[in-house]
Amino acid sequence: EMKESYVCGQAYKLREKLDISYPINKGVVTDWGDPLNVKDRNEGPIERMLTHVYEDLLKVNMQDPNQPLLLSEPVLTDLTPAKENREHMCEIVFESLGVPSLYISQSPVLSLYSSGRTTGMVVEMGYGTCHTAPIFEGFPLFHSILQLNFGGVELTEMVLKMLGEQGTTFAKCHERYIGDFIKEALCEVAVDRETYEHNTGEKDDDVTHVLPDGNKVKLDARRWSVAESLFRPSLLMSLDVTDTSKGIHQLAAESVRKCDPDIASFLHQNVVLSGGTSLIRNMPERLESELLDLVPNEKIRVYASTERSQATWTGGSILASLPTFQDLWVTRADYDEYGQAHPGQRRHIIHRNCF
Repeated sequence: EMKESYVCGQAYKLREKLDISYPINKGVVTDWGDPLNVKDRNEGPIERMLTHVYEDLLKVNMQDPNQPLLLSEPVLTDLTPAKENREHMCEIVFESLGVPSLYISQSPVLSLYSSGRTTGMVVEMGYGTCHTAPIFEGFPLFHSILQLNFGGVELTEMVLKMLGEQGTTFAKCHERYIGDFIKEALCEVAVDRETYEHNTGEKDDDVTHVLPDGNKVKLDARRWSVAESLFRPSLLMSLDVTDTSKGIHQLAAESVRKCDPDIASFLHQNVVLSGGTSLIRNMPERLESELLDLVPNEKIRVYASTERSQATWTGGSILASLPTFQDLWVTRADYDEYGQAHPGQRRHIIHRNCF
């Protein structure tokens, strides 16, 4: 007997029978479900996902006082949805799920911690968006954070469009994961711009991949344009992407220019890659090459861990285990007393404690 809804891995296993929806789009929660004050309300998607993680995966009691919750969030350049995201999440975690303590940290900061650093430039290439985030002593320099408003999902769309032109379509929601697989298996970025121009000019540069069901898919030399679009967003103009001005390398250089000149050299020497999209082959070498062209008088070092797709999780586990961090948790008592702004309190406690 089918349940009303499934989440995470449960939904993936039954993907051929379900209509899949995504409550988070480009780092912003777009579906919270019914407000908490509605009578006979149903759990929202975020609540169901957190309940699944606690009960089915971790198998722990979410209300255990020894089980605080650390969440990561993207460093959104539009602060209005970021503020609303935090407050909604705080409300759900404490009032609906009963979690004892909460802390919310920016994902680039956690990625930097995973590399053993507290100061550096994080170039985060995610599934929905990409960011360049300078961080000094664990604090994001918000005035210099820049965003590329597309990420891995748009690169997958490019692959699916190329395959569709050959008559191979993946129209169903669950079939689109095949596009992710093909992108990861066949696409790579050229080590420099000259190599890209040479590769795209090759007429017989076709690659073929055999899928598990025996079907063969083929990509021609245009596959080099998939990852290249991170450095040349104009290649994505055929898709619905609004920001087509600057590549990720240009944003990184501009982010450093917005910082104090005294730390610019240190940021250039500590560029940390994170996010699943950064796993595209040759990405660290290409980013370093582009930055050297933009700032030829600076020493550039790009650090790319083999586990950088999980860098945020790794950094979060490091932060949460530090003895000096334990006094920073926002508790349920803190939320009850300072959870909502009032005339004597200008900011919600989640903004005051988690910065």
